[in-house]
Amino acid sequence: VENASDISMVIKDGTLTPSGATVVLTNSYGYDRWFRIDKEENGEWKEAQTINENYSFTAEAYLTNGNSEVEIPIDWTDLYGTLENGKYRIVKRAFNNLNREEYVSVEFIID
Repeated sequence: VENASDISMVIKDGTLTPSGATVVLTNSYGYDRWFRIDKEENGEWKEAQTINENYSFTAEAYLTNGNSEVEIPIDWTDLYGTLENGKYRIVKRAFNNLNREEYVSVEFIID
């Protein structure tokens, strides 16, 4: 994933668990519920194994507030289950003013 240069995404302090996290995105883009979890294996990023092939994302949209920030809670247990120990990243999709998709990711460790 090549991160969009003008988007910042961090995991909100105290929210990371093996079941989910809240991410904070900063800029003036819009976001939807879609996300992907990748796991680092032998120095390469691969999508984590899904447990539900019929999973679908709901249609909520998130827009940044006056501080150009938005907090999005993510619970990945229905799609990926509870994550085992390892290095992961959350990938989110953003829509700019031209309705063009861009992606941003943030890495994290479950131990």
